Amino acid sequence: MKKNKLLWLFELVIFLDMINGAYPWFFWNVKASYLNLLFAVISILYLKINGIKLQMSNYGVGLLLLFASTFFNVNSASVSERISQLLFFVPIWVLTCDVRNSQRIFTMMAKWLSILLVPSIILHLLFLAIGFPPSVIIINENVPDNYVYFNYFFLIKNIVMEDYQIRFCSIFLEPGYIGTLLSFLLYVGKFDFKKRYNLILLVALVLTISLAGFVISAMGWVFIKLQEGKPIKRLFYILAVLGCIYWGGISYNGGRNVLNENILSRLQYDEDKGISGNNRTSHLADAYFEQYTNNGQILFGVGNQTIRKINGGSAKGASFNDQIRGAGYKIFFMQNGIVQALIILIGYMYIMKKSNRIYSVCFLLLIIITFIQASYPLSSSWLIPFVFGCLLNKKKYENRNTNISSCS
Repeated sequence: MKKNKLLWLFELVIFLDMINGAYPWFFWNVKASYLNLLFAVISILYLKINGIKLQMSNYGVGLLLLFASTFFNVNSASVSERISQLLFFVPIWVLTCDVRNSQRIFTMMAKWLSILLVPSIILHLLFLAIGFPPSVIIINENVPDNYVYFNYFFLIKNIVMEDYQIRFCSIFLEPGYIGTLLSFLLYVGKFDFKKRYNLILLVALVLTISLAGFVISAMGWVFIKLQEGKPIKRLFYILAVLGCIYWGGISYNGGRNVLNENILSRLQYDEDKGISGNNRTSHLADAYFEQYTNNGQILFGVGNQTIRKINGGSAKGASFNDQIRGAGYKIFFMQNGIVQALIILIGYMYIMKKSNRIYSVCFLLLIIITFIQASYPLSSSWLIPFVFGCLLNKKKYENRNTNISSCS
């Protein structure tokens, strides 16, 4: 049979494309244009062999808007870079045209990631218990100097940033990147912990000690529980569980524990900077954001080159607060502008147009909240889970059981 030929290869492409958004170490020094071309060619080949037609549905329109958004800022790009940006969306577009296999593909994505995370978790726990000798040093040359790691193949450990020693990041650049991806995947899987791979994803998420990952997962879990029926009863149950977690965190060992020090204390309100954990931008970034907001440049941004010039003028070895550094909506608006962000939002809304409204609106809200503290809305580790969520919760199935089931 011609059907399903190369399905395993297409599944592999979607999996690698998705985790690439979290920056696994083996892709650090591979040009994005090469990966985009390879993934696009395999996806088109899969589409042609199986007689799947490319359709300009709401998904296609949404993806086209996301691509078009990159033209609405002051960042310059060559023709080859534009082609690479377009190729980036091809595998995701093909995925939306193969709805019949979307559930199977998602299940395989979650299973493969859980299999990858098992040795990572074991190594991380051993590292915390007994420590490891120095290993091969790897450096991501595309990011600041503090991204230097010992590589244990299934686990990397940051040499420079001490707080990353106790936080789990598996093979990925930061605990926050994998934490965000895991949160989105658990929401797509509807926090169904009867499936072992979801339990592994949850354990990995807990070990990241990612504030964003915890908040997004908690909100996602609340959204799913409230959608399951009997919302008042569910709400009391949810508040009781969250209350017990909070009380345990602030009470155990006088508050001197990982949960309170890394999560709960960072949620407290501070008069100077709002939420205590709001350390996503440097002081210089905050100052320039206010300047660009006042003079109107924030609409289309000032571009990456301007940011680099400002940082290049700083003294060598300048501290975090003496450069425009950080993550979150302020950095995105300064680089790319509010207009691009609005077009991206419209693109996401088009993608969710034919999905269960409550489910997809809640997912979009999770995306927006994540955008506030880490703004990578065109990352494949955001976009692919969102597309899966919309594909697996279409309107015509609203009254059916849409829980993700294991494929045989």
